[in-house]
Amino acid sequence: MKRSFILLPIILFASEFEIGGYLNLDTRLLYKDYLFNFNETKFDFYLKGSNEDFNFYNEIWIKEIGIKDFSNLYELSQKEKFSFIPEFVESYITLGGFPFDFMDITLGKQRTSWGTAYIFNPTDNIDPIDLEDIWDFGRRIASFSFKLKMFLGGTSIQTVFLPFFTPGRLPEEKILNVLYPELSQIQDKELVLKIPERNIKNSIFGLKLKRNILKTDISLSYVYGRSSLPFPDTIRILFPDIKMIANFVYPEMNIIGIDFATSIDRFGLWGEFGYFIPESLVLTTIRGVVKSDSTILSSPYYKYVLGADFRQDDRFYILLQYIYGFPDDAGDVMNDFFLLHSSFNFFDHRLELNLNYAFENYDFNDKEFSHLLAPEISYSPLSNIKITAGTKYIIGDYGKFGRLKDESIIYMIFKYNY
Repeated sequence: MKRSFILLPIILFASEFEIGGYLNLDTRLLYKDYLFNFNETKFDFYLKGSNEDFNFYNEIWIKEIGIKDFSNLYELSQKEKFSFIPEFVESYITLGGFPFDFMDITLGKQRTSWGTAYIFNPTDNIDPIDLEDIWDFGRRIASFSFKLKMFLGGTSIQTVFLPFFTPGRLPEEKILNVLYPELSQIQDKELVLKIPERNIKNSIFGLKLKRNILKTDISLSYVYGRSSLPFPDTIRILFPDIKMIANFVYPEMNIIGIDFATSIDRFGLWGEFGYFIPESLVLTTIRGVVKSDSTILSSPYYKYVLGADFRQDDRFYILLQYIYGFPDDAGDVMNDFFLLHSSFNFFDHRLELNLNYAFENYDFNDKEFSHLLAPEISYSPLSNIKITAGTKYIIGDYGKFGRLKDESIIYMIFKYNY
Protein backbone atom coordinates (compact mmCIF):
# COMPACT_ATOMS: atom_id res chain seq x y z
CA MET A 1 0.00 0.00 0.00
CA LYS A 2 2.84 2.39 0.82
CA ARG A 3 4.27 1.89 -2.65
CA SER A 4 0.94 2.93 -4.18
CA PHE A 5 0.82 6.21 -2.19
CA ILE A 6 4.42 7.01 -3.16
CA LEU A 7 3.75 6.42 -6.86
CA LEU A 8 0.43 8.28 -6.93
CA PRO A 9 1.82 11.87 -7.02
CA ILE A 10 4.37 10.80 -9.64
CA ILE A 11 1.64 9.33 -11.84
CA LEU A 12 -0.54 12.45 -11.48
CA PHE A 13 2.25 14.68 -12.83
CA ALA A 14 2.99 12.48 -15.83
CA SER A 15 1.71 13.74 -19.19
CA GLU A 16 2.12 10.50 -21.15
CA PHE A 17 1.20 6.97 -20.07
CA GLU A 18 1.59 3.49 -21.45
CA ILE A 19 0.10 0.31 -20.04
CA GLY A 20 0.84 -3.15 -21.34
CA GLY A 21 2.17 -6.61 -20.65
CA TYR A 22 1.58 -10.21 -21.59
CA LEU A 23 0.21 -13.58 -20.53
CA ASN A 24 2.67 -16.46 -20.96
CA LEU A 25 1.76 -20.16 -20.56
CA ASP A 26 4.73 -22.55 -20.64
CA THR A 27 4.38 -26.35 -20.37
CA ARG A 28 7.28 -28.82 -20.60
CA LEU A 29 7.59 -32.58 -20.95
CA LEU A 30 10.75 -34.49 -20.05
CA TYR A 31 12.10 -37.00 -22.55
CA LYS A 32 13.07 -39.10 -19.55
CA ASP A 33 9.99 -41.14 -18.54
CA TYR A 34 7.83 -38.63 -20.51
CA LEU A 35 6.79 -36.78 -17.36
CA PHE A 36 5.45 -33.23 -17.26
CA ASN A 37 7.88 -31.36 -14.99
CA PHE A 38 7.14 -27.66 -15.57
CA ASN A 39 3.96 -25.67 -15.97
CA GLU A 40 4.32 -21.91 -15.60
CA THR A 41 1.54 -19.36 -15.82
CA LYS A 42 2.94 -15.83 -15.89
CA PHE A 43 0.99 -12.59 -16.08
CA ASP A 44 3.13 -9.52 -16.78
CA PHE A 45 1.88 -5.96 -16.27
CA TYR A 46 3.79 -2.71 -16.77
CA LEU A 47 2.95 0.95 -16.34
CA LYS A 48 5.21 3.73 -17.53
CA GLY A 49 4.80 7.47 -17.81
CA SER A 50 6.80 10.60 -18.45
CA ASN A 51 6.86 14.37 -18.80
CA GLU A 52 9.63 16.83 -19.65
CA ASP A 53 11.44 16.31 -16.34
CA PHE A 54 11.11 12.63 -15.46
CA ASN A 55 9.93 9.20 -16.48
CA PHE A 56 8.94 6.22 -14.37
CA TYR A 57 8.56 2.52 -15.02
CA ASN A 58 6.90 -0.23 -13.00
CA GLU A 59 6.61 -3.88 -13.99
CA ILE A 60 5.21 -6.79 -12.02
CA TRP A 61 4.97 -10.53 -12.61
CA ILE A 62 2.26 -12.69 -11.12
CA LYS A 63 3.26 -16.28 -11.73
CA GLU A 64 2.74 -19.86 -10.72
CA ILE A 65 5.59 -22.29 -11.39
CA GLY A 66 5.69 -26.04 -11.23
CA ILE A 67 3.33 -28.93 -11.02
CA LYS A 68 1.93 -29.53 -7.56
CA ASP A 69 2.83 -32.71 -5.69
CA PHE A 70 0.51 -33.83 -2.90
CA SER A 71 1.34 -36.57 -0.40
CA ASN A 72 -1.52 -36.29 2.10
CA LEU A 73 -5.04 -34.90 2.48
CA TYR A 74 -3.98 -31.96 4.64
CA GLU A 75 -1.89 -30.49 1.83
CA LEU A 76 -5.05 -30.06 -0.23
CA SER A 77 -6.13 -27.32 2.20
CA GLN A 78 -2.81 -25.44 2.23
CA LYS A 79 -3.21 -22.21 0.29
CA GLU A 80 0.50 -21.97 -0.49
CA LYS A 81 0.13 -25.11 -2.59
CA PHE A 82 -2.20 -23.21 -4.93
CA SER A 83 -0.99 -19.62 -4.64
CA PHE A 84 0.46 -17.36 -7.30
CA ILE A 85 3.69 -15.47 -6.60
CA PRO A 86 3.81 -11.68 -7.20
CA GLU A 87 7.21 -10.23 -8.03
CA PHE A 88 8.27 -6.67 -8.79
CA VAL A 89 10.49 -6.99 -11.85
CA GLU A 90 11.43 -3.29 -11.93
CA SER A 91 10.21 -0.11 -10.26
CA TYR A 92 12.18 3.08 -10.79
CA ILE A 93 12.08 6.78 -11.64
CA THR A 94 14.52 8.72 -13.83
CA LEU A 95 15.09 12.45 -13.39
CA GLY A 96 16.35 13.91 -16.68
CA GLY A 97 18.77 16.85 -16.65
CA PHE A 98 19.22 16.64 -12.88
CA PRO A 99 21.13 18.08 -11.12
CA PHE A 100 22.74 19.41 -14.33
CA ASP A 101 21.60 19.34 -17.95
CA PHE A 102 24.18 16.70 -18.91
CA MET A 103 23.14 14.30 -16.13
CA ASP A 104 20.33 11.79 -15.56
CA ILE A 105 19.64 10.11 -12.22
CA THR A 106 17.69 6.86 -11.88
CA LEU A 107 16.54 5.55 -8.50
CA GLY A 108 14.79 2.32 -7.58
CA LYS A 109 14.74 -1.35 -8.50
CA GLN A 110 16.23 -1.43 -11.98
CA ARG A 111 18.13 -3.66 -14.36
CA THR A 112 21.67 -2.54 -15.19
CA SER A 113 22.45 -4.45 -18.38
CA TRP A 114 26.01 -4.18 -19.65
CA GLY A 115 27.62 -5.87 -22.62
CA THR A 116 27.06 -6.34 -26.33
CA ALA A 117 27.07 -10.13 -26.77
CA TYR A 118 24.08 -12.42 -27.28
CA ILE A 119 22.70 -13.78 -23.96
CA PHE A 120 26.12 -14.46 -22.36
CA ASN A 121 27.83 -11.27 -21.15
CA PRO A 122 31.06 -11.49 -19.11
CA THR A 123 30.88 -7.72 -18.43
CA ASP A 124 27.31 -7.87 -17.05
CA ASN A 125 28.09 -8.22 -13.33
CA ILE A 126 26.07 -5.58 -11.48
CA ASP A 127 22.83 -7.52 -10.98
CA PRO A 128 22.63 -11.06 -9.53
CA ILE A 129 22.12 -14.00 -11.82
CA ASP A 130 18.72 -15.73 -11.96
CA LEU A 131 18.86 -19.50 -12.47
CA GLU A 132 15.30 -20.24 -11.36
CA ASP A 133 14.62 -21.53 -14.88
CA ILE A 134 17.75 -23.39 -15.95
CA TRP A 135 16.73 -23.13 -19.63
CA ASP A 136 16.30 -19.34 -19.57
CA PHE A 137 19.95 -18.47 -20.18
CA GLY A 138 21.18 -14.99 -19.33
CA ARG A 139 18.38 -13.94 -16.99
CA ARG A 140 19.27 -11.61 -14.10
CA ILE A 141 17.39 -9.99 -11.23
CA ALA A 142 16.93 -6.23 -11.14
CA SER A 143 18.53 -4.61 -8.07
CA PHE A 144 17.73 -1.61 -5.92
CA SER A 145 20.35 0.90 -7.04
CA PHE A 146 21.29 4.52 -7.64
CA LYS A 147 22.42 5.24 -11.19
CA LEU A 148 24.02 8.43 -12.49
CA LYS A 149 24.57 8.88 -16.22
CA MET A 150 26.59 11.77 -17.65
CA PHE A 151 26.99 12.84 -21.28
CA LEU A 152 30.28 14.61 -21.99
CA GLY A 153 30.76 15.29 -25.67
CA GLY A 154 30.64 11.93 -27.42
CA THR A 155 31.35 10.00 -24.22
CA SER A 156 28.75 8.65 -21.80
CA ILE A 157 29.77 7.86 -18.22
CA GLN A 158 27.59 5.65 -16.07
CA THR A 159 28.07 5.06 -12.35
CA VAL A 160 25.98 2.57 -10.39
CA PHE A 161 25.76 2.07 -6.63
CA LEU A 162 23.96 -0.83 -4.92
CA PRO A 163 23.72 -0.19 -1.15
CA PHE A 164 23.63 -3.87 -0.24
CA PHE A 165 24.41 -7.27 -1.70
CA THR A 166 21.64 -9.50 -3.10
CA PRO A 167 22.41 -13.17 -3.83
CA GLY A 168 21.53 -14.83 -7.11
CA ARG A 169 18.57 -17.17 -7.46
CA LEU A 170 19.34 -20.89 -7.76
CA PRO A 171 17.37 -23.64 -9.51
CA GLU A 172 15.50 -26.45 -7.80
CA GLU A 173 17.51 -28.91 -5.71
CA LYS A 174 17.97 -31.65 -8.30
CA ILE A 175 19.51 -29.16 -10.75
CA LEU A 176 22.05 -27.94 -8.17
CA ASN A 177 24.27 -30.90 -9.07
CA VAL A 178 24.90 -29.21 -12.42
CA LEU A 179 26.42 -26.20 -10.62
CA TYR A 180 27.96 -28.14 -7.74
CA PRO A 181 28.85 -31.72 -8.80
CA GLU A 182 30.42 -32.40 -5.39
CA LEU A 183 26.93 -32.24 -3.83
CA SER A 184 25.81 -35.35 -5.70
CA GLN A 185 28.01 -37.63 -3.55
CA ILE A 186 25.56 -37.88 -0.63
CA GLN A 187 21.77 -37.55 -0.49
CA ASP A 188 21.47 -36.25 3.09
CA LYS A 189 22.85 -32.70 2.92
CA GLU A 190 22.84 -29.59 5.07
CA LEU A 191 23.82 -26.56 3.00
CA VAL A 192 24.62 -23.43 5.00
CA LEU A 193 24.86 -19.95 3.44
CA LYS A 194 26.90 -17.09 4.82
CA ILE A 195 25.26 -13.97 3.37
CA PRO A 196 27.40 -10.79 3.54
CA GLU A 197 26.14 -8.24 6.05
CA ARG A 198 24.06 -5.41 4.61
CA ASN A 199 26.55 -2.66 5.39
CA ILE A 200 28.49 -0.12 3.33
CA LYS A 201 31.53 -2.41 3.21
CA ASN A 202 29.58 -4.91 1.13
CA SER A 203 28.00 -2.36 -1.22
CA ILE A 204 28.50 -2.79 -4.96
CA PHE A 205 29.91 -0.13 -7.25
CA GLY A 206 30.17 0.02 -11.03
CA LEU A 207 31.62 2.47 -13.55
CA LYS A 208 31.25 2.37 -17.33
CA LEU A 209 32.60 4.63 -20.08
CA LYS A 210 31.19 4.35 -23.60
CA ARG A 211 32.15 6.07 -26.85
CA ASN A 212 31.76 5.54 -30.58
CA ILE A 213 35.11 5.37 -32.37
CA LEU A 214 35.30 4.74 -36.13
CA LYS A 215 31.66 3.57 -36.23
CA THR A 216 32.32 1.12 -33.40
CA ASP A 217 30.71 1.34 -29.96
CA ILE A 218 33.42 0.69 -27.37
CA SER A 219 32.93 0.45 -23.60
CA LEU A 220 35.27 0.14 -20.64
CA SER A 221 33.84 -0.94 -17.30
CA TYR A 222 34.78 -1.73 -13.72
CA VAL A 223 32.77 -3.46 -10.99
CA TYR A 224 33.58 -3.92 -7.33
CA GLY A 225 31.23 -6.46 -5.83
CA ARG A 226 30.80 -10.14 -5.10
CA SER A 227 30.00 -13.29 -6.97
CA SER A 228 26.21 -13.62 -6.99
CA LEU A 229 26.62 -17.42 -6.93
CA PRO A 230 27.96 -19.04 -3.75
CA PHE A 231 31.16 -21.08 -3.51
CA PRO A 232 31.76 -23.86 -0.96
CA ASP A 233 34.53 -23.10 1.53
CA THR A 234 33.99 -26.04 3.91
CA ILE A 235 32.57 -29.51 3.28
CA ARG A 236 32.27 -31.90 6.22
CA ILE A 237 31.30 -35.50 5.47
CA LEU A 238 30.17 -37.38 8.55
CA PHE A 239 31.47 -40.92 8.83
CA PRO A 240 30.51 -43.32 7.33
CA ASP A 241 29.40 -41.10 4.41
CA ILE A 242 25.85 -40.68 5.68
CA LYS A 243 25.57 -36.89 5.79
CA MET A 244 27.23 -33.83 4.28
CA ILE A 245 27.43 -30.39 5.87
CA ALA A 246 28.66 -27.69 3.48
CA ASN A 247 29.23 -23.98 4.09
CA PHE A 248 28.92 -21.54 1.18
CA VAL A 249 30.27 -17.99 0.85
CA TYR A 250 30.16 -15.15 -1.70
CA PRO A 251 33.75 -14.06 -2.47
CA GLU A 252 34.62 -10.48 -3.35
CA MET A 253 35.33 -9.68 -7.00
CA ASN A 254 37.01 -6.84 -8.86
CA ILE A 255 36.04 -7.05 -12.52
CA ILE A 256 37.47 -5.07 -15.43
CA GLY A 257 35.59 -5.27 -18.71
CA ILE A 258 35.78 -4.13 -22.30
CA ASP A 259 33.26 -4.67 -25.07
CA PHE A 260 32.69 -3.52 -28.63
CA ALA A 261 30.00 -3.74 -31.30
CA THR A 262 29.97 -2.63 -34.92
CA SER A 263 28.18 -3.35 -38.18
CA ILE A 264 29.27 -3.54 -41.81
CA ASP A 265 26.35 -3.52 -44.22
CA ARG A 266 24.22 -6.50 -43.12
CA PHE A 267 26.89 -8.01 -40.91
CA GLY A 268 27.28 -7.34 -37.19
CA LEU A 269 30.37 -8.01 -35.09
CA TRP A 270 30.81 -7.87 -31.31
CA GLY A 271 33.03 -8.99 -28.50
CA GLU A 272 33.30 -8.85 -24.72
CA PHE A 273 36.17 -9.49 -22.34
CA GLY A 274 35.93 -9.72 -18.55
CA TYR A 275 38.99 -9.87 -16.29
CA PHE A 276 38.11 -11.17 -12.82
CA ILE A 277 40.29 -10.52 -9.76
CA PRO A 278 38.78 -12.67 -6.99
CA GLU A 279 39.23 -12.88 -3.27
CA SER A 280 41.31 -15.97 -2.45
CA LEU A 281 39.17 -18.96 -1.51
CA VAL A 282 40.29 -22.37 -0.21
CA LEU A 283 37.92 -25.32 0.07
CA THR A 284 38.48 -27.42 3.20
CA THR A 285 37.10 -30.96 3.01
CA ILE A 286 36.82 -32.97 6.21
CA ARG A 287 36.00 -36.67 5.90
CA GLY A 288 36.07 -38.32 9.30
CA VAL A 289 39.50 -37.42 10.73
CA VAL A 290 41.06 -36.70 7.32
CA LYS A 291 41.32 -33.05 6.31
CA SER A 292 42.36 -31.71 2.90
CA ASP A 293 42.56 -28.26 1.32
CA SER A 294 42.12 -27.31 -2.33
CA THR A 295 42.34 -23.83 -3.82
CA ILE A 296 39.21 -22.75 -5.68
CA LEU A 297 40.05 -19.09 -6.32
CA SER A 298 43.45 -17.41 -6.14
CA SER A 299 44.78 -15.94 -9.38
CA PRO A 300 42.89 -13.62 -11.75
CA TYR A 301 41.01 -15.28 -14.59
CA TYR A 302 39.14 -14.11 -17.67
CA LYS A 303 36.09 -14.84 -19.78
CA TYR A 304 35.30 -13.62 -23.27
CA VAL A 305 32.76 -13.81 -26.07
CA LEU A 306 33.18 -13.21 -29.81
CA GLY A 307 30.24 -13.16 -32.19
CA ALA A 308 28.88 -12.18 -35.58
CA ASP A 309 25.49 -12.12 -37.28
CA PHE A 310 23.92 -11.58 -40.69
CA ARG A 311 20.40 -10.48 -41.66
CA GLN A 312 18.78 -10.87 -45.08
CA ASP A 313 15.68 -8.79 -45.90
CA ASP A 314 14.06 -9.46 -42.51
CA ARG A 315 13.35 -13.03 -43.63
CA PHE A 316 16.55 -14.78 -42.63
CA TYR A 317 18.88 -14.24 -39.70
CA ILE A 318 21.94 -16.20 -38.55
CA LEU A 319 24.18 -15.71 -35.53
CA LEU A 320 27.45 -17.40 -34.56
CA GLN A 321 29.08 -16.95 -31.17
CA TYR A 322 32.04 -18.41 -29.29
CA ILE A 323 31.90 -18.34 -25.49
CA TYR A 324 34.85 -18.94 -23.18
CA GLY A 325 33.46 -19.39 -19.69
CA PHE A 326 29.83 -19.76 -18.59
CA PRO A 327 28.41 -17.39 -15.93
CA ASP A 328 29.05 -20.00 -13.20
CA ASP A 329 32.59 -20.87 -14.38
CA ALA A 330 35.41 -19.50 -12.24
CA GLY A 331 39.13 -19.88 -11.59
CA ASP A 332 40.87 -22.58 -13.62
CA VAL A 333 37.62 -24.28 -14.62
CA MET A 334 36.62 -22.72 -17.94
CA ASN A 335 34.74 -24.48 -20.69
CA ASP A 336 34.46 -23.64 -24.38
CA PHE A 337 31.04 -23.20 -25.95
CA PHE A 338 30.01 -22.58 -29.54
CA LEU A 339 26.53 -21.26 -30.32
CA LEU A 340 24.58 -21.14 -33.59
CA HIS A 341 21.20 -19.43 -33.90
CA SER A 342 19.27 -19.10 -37.16
CA SER A 343 15.79 -17.78 -37.85
CA PHE A 344 13.57 -18.10 -40.93
CA ASN A 345 10.40 -16.00 -41.28
CA PHE A 346 7.47 -16.75 -43.60
CA PHE A 347 4.12 -15.12 -44.43
CA ASP A 348 5.01 -11.71 -43.02
CA HIS A 349 6.35 -13.16 -39.74
CA ARG A 350 3.25 -15.21 -39.02
CA LEU A 351 5.33 -18.39 -39.23
CA GLU A 352 8.84 -18.52 -37.77
CA LEU A 353 11.36 -21.36 -37.65
CA ASN A 354 14.33 -21.14 -35.28
CA LEU A 355 17.21 -23.60 -35.46
CA ASN A 356 19.56 -23.44 -32.46
CA TYR A 357 22.63 -25.53 -31.74
CA ALA A 358 25.41 -25.40 -29.14
CA PHE A 359 28.30 -27.59 -28.16
CA GLU A 360 30.51 -27.68 -25.09
CA ASN A 361 34.13 -28.76 -24.79
CA TYR A 362 36.73 -28.27 -22.04
CA ASP A 363 39.62 -27.98 -24.44
CA PHE A 364 39.55 -28.12 -28.23
CA ASN A 365 42.22 -30.82 -28.01
CA ASP A 366 39.80 -32.89 -25.94
CA LYS A 367 37.67 -35.35 -27.90
CA GLU A 368 34.76 -35.18 -25.45
CA PHE A 369 31.84 -32.99 -26.52
CA SER A 370 28.25 -32.43 -25.51
CA HIS A 371 25.67 -31.06 -27.91
CA LEU A 372 22.46 -29.09 -27.41
CA LEU A 373 19.85 -29.20 -30.18
CA ALA A 374 17.06 -26.65 -29.79
CA PRO A 375 14.78 -26.22 -32.83
CA GLU A 376 11.42 -24.48 -32.42
CA ILE A 377 8.55 -23.32 -34.58
CA SER A 378 6.16 -20.43 -33.87
CA TYR A 379 2.85 -19.45 -35.40
CA SER A 380 1.04 -16.12 -34.89
CA PRO A 381 -2.67 -16.32 -35.80
CA LEU A 382 -2.95 -12.66 -34.70
CA SER A 383 -0.33 -9.95 -34.35
CA ASN A 384 -0.42 -10.15 -30.53
CA ILE A 385 -0.64 -13.94 -30.14
CA LYS A 386 2.18 -16.44 -30.61
CA ILE A 387 2.09 -20.22 -30.20
CA THR A 388 5.49 -21.92 -29.98
CA ALA A 389 6.54 -25.57 -29.88
CA GLY A 390 10.08 -26.81 -29.60
CA THR A 391 12.62 -29.02 -27.91
CA LYS A 392 15.89 -28.75 -26.03
CA TYR A 393 17.69 -32.05 -26.45
CA ILE A 394 21.18 -32.88 -25.16
CA ILE A 395 23.50 -35.46 -26.70
CA GLY A 396 26.59 -36.53 -24.77
CA ASP A 397 27.58 -36.92 -21.14
CA TYR A 398 30.33 -34.30 -20.91
CA GLY A 399 30.33 -31.12 -18.80
CA LYS A 400 27.37 -28.92 -17.91
CA PHE A 401 25.27 -30.03 -20.85
CA GLY A 402 25.99 -33.66 -20.01
CA ARG A 403 24.84 -33.18 -16.41
CA LEU A 404 21.62 -31.62 -17.77
CA LYS A 405 20.94 -34.52 -20.11
CA ASP A 406 18.05 -35.87 -18.03
CA GLU A 407 16.41 -32.42 -18.24
CA SER A 408 15.99 -32.58 -22.04
CA ILE A 409 12.49 -31.33 -22.81
CA ILE A 410 9.70 -30.84 -25.31
CA TYR A 411 7.80 -27.61 -24.68
CA MET A 412 4.84 -25.56 -25.81
CA ILE A 413 4.36 -21.85 -25.10
CA PHE A 414 1.31 -19.65 -25.60
CA LYS A 415 1.91 -15.88 -25.38
CA TYR A 416 -0.63 -13.08 -25.58
CA ASN A 417 0.54 -9.44 -25.61
CA TYR A 418 -1.76 -6.59 -24.69
